[in-house]
Amino acid sequence: MQMELASWMERTADLPLAFAQVREDALQDNWVVDSLPEGARVLMIASGGCTAALLATRPNVAQLHLVDANPAQLALAQLKLRLLALPVQQRLAILGHTEMDVSDRAAT
Repeated sequence: MQMELASWMERTADLPLAFAQVREDALQDNWVVDSLPEGARVLMIASGGCTAALLATRPNVAQLHLVDANPAQLALAQLKLRLLALPVQQRLAILGHTEMDVSDRAAT
């Protein structure tokens, strides 16, 4: 997979990442969002992006706004949201949850 690095990726490459995966229970957030009406607008901390990726798939969420004091966390969340367009196995490999050849993981 070849892709051109987006400007936001280049800007955040040198920023310190506080954490890449969160241990909070995204199902609680999902339960709250499921109780919202269609067209809901959600504001949340970007954190590791896991919960944001889950909530972005909810049919009643019209807008998802992420905030975080750390721009690197926002970039990671943005990456995870973009990865939703890929098949699950490819997402898992890119994020390091399954094996992937190093040459395939590198952005070119």
